Amino acid sequence: QQQQQQQVAPTDLSSPPKLLLELASSEPTIESIRARVLPVLHAPHMSDNGDGGGGLFNVFIRGLEQLLFCFVDWARCSCFFKELQVEDQMKLLQNSWSNLVLLDHIYRQVSTNQDNENMMSLITGHCFDLRLLHAHCNILSQAATKLQILVARFKKCSLDYYEFIALKFLVLLNPDVGGLSDKLLVERSQQQVNSSLMDYCLNCWRGQPDRFQLLIVQLKQLTALSHLCEEYLFMKQSAGEVPLNSLVTEMLLASRRRSPHFINNNLPPTHSNPPASADPYPLAAGGQPPITQTTPTHHTPQTN
Repeated sequence: QQQQQQQVAPTDLSSPPKLLLELASSEPTIESIRARVLPVLHAPHMSDNGDGGGGLFNVFIRGLEQLLFCFVDWARCSCFFKELQVEDQMKLLQNSWSNLVLLDHIYRQVSTNQDNENMMSLITGHCFDLRLLHAHCNILSQAATKLQILVARFKKCSLDYYEFIALKFLVLLNPDVGGLSDKLLVERSQQQVNSSLMDYCLNCWRGQPDRFQLLIVQLKQLTALSHLCEEYLFMKQSAGEVPLNSLVTEMLLASRRRSPHFINNNLPPTHSNPPASADPYPLAAGGQPPITQTTPTHHTPQTN
């Protein structure tokens, strides 16, 4: 029998720092995300060569594409990020997209409290058996193992809603990304989030003086996992299984050009005329995101 994780809870349920409340205000509801993802998954789909484009991986890519658009919409409306120039916004998103997707998935496992470590709760409301990944290539098996370890660690410490929100912004607002035109603003923004998270951990999780550091350490493991996932996706993209004219491909190629961690870094040339998905929201033209941001309901913190 699987040993049940002992859940821990905050020792102080007083209001979190004002900044964390502001950051949480832009978090989309699970209903708004599902409204974006589910119709695409259920709709008939034709691949580039018109053969129907079926298969589990194709469905995954279609869902991931919509999730990425949701994250772009979220970031565009978020504190700090919306103050940056469009070029800096895209560089930060290109650097953090896979970490953001994985972090959101991991928190979903914590908040739904799935007992079976092999079963993962998906954004669609379904569950997926990770053991299926172990039966495929080695890189997927490694990624599945790392994912299970990270989920277990965050479950053990009972990662809560406001910590999850802060970690998302720490991942997004990375001043070490090269080529930023306003690196100082990104650095100051990250420092503010960092300080608020530290205050929250110290004041709301008394008796756990190392909690803040524990959370930050897990981000390093998250990045290692994201590298594995990106490597696998790039392998599939190189084999023609990820549509070229897609946001997934644009993010993959952009992050690959900016990162030295890949084993093989032979890249196709940059598009002279980028596909429409390369500019997921026309900020320069004053475009509006298609998803209305509302008060979060799917990650609501527990108060009892």
